Amino acid sequence: MKRSCSLDHFFLVLAAMLSLAAKADAYSYTGGDWGGRDLTAADGDYFSGTFTDIGSLTIPTGATVFSGTADLAFHARSIDIFGAIDLDQWEHPSLALYAQESFSLHEGATVQAPGGDVTLSVATIRMDASVDVTGGSISLMSSVAAPAVPVPDSLWLLGSSMAGLLGFRRKGRA
Repeated sequence: MKRSCSLDHFFLVLAAMLSLAAKADAYSYTGGDWGGRDLTAADGDYFSGTFTDIGSLTIPTGATVFSGTADLAFHARSIDIFGAIDLDQWEHPSLALYAQESFSLHEGATVQAPGGDVTLSVATIRMDASVDVTGGSISLMSSVAAPAVPVPDSLWLLGSSMAGLLGFRRKGRA
């Protein structure tokens, strides 16, 4: 009988170790300046605060990330979401995703912020998935700049036109 007790204890300890090993990949991130480095999340990761100057933010397929605070913001060159962002644990969550170049919410990806606000500020956007803000709002802002007008070319055209008009006027007086 004593032997089966220690065997049960062995399996209990083994199960606890396997459970901890499965959670070992999860990490808790606190906002700050990423200095242009890429950030790839893992399943179970927690993010808190405002993250700035991220090169590329990726949430891979099968990964669900959570927010450690009600307000979460990512400022990145590009954002690719294949997995899920879940802010369901907060009463009025706020998620801001700012992408300088591109934002992609791929097929099967989800963003859950029920009763909250989701802000997307992007240059280009591709959405093949769902954003749940039941009772909340979603804002989409485009940060695409208008192309610059080539001032030197227009000045050459204006200058040559003025010279031509002055030439015609002098010819008409002579």
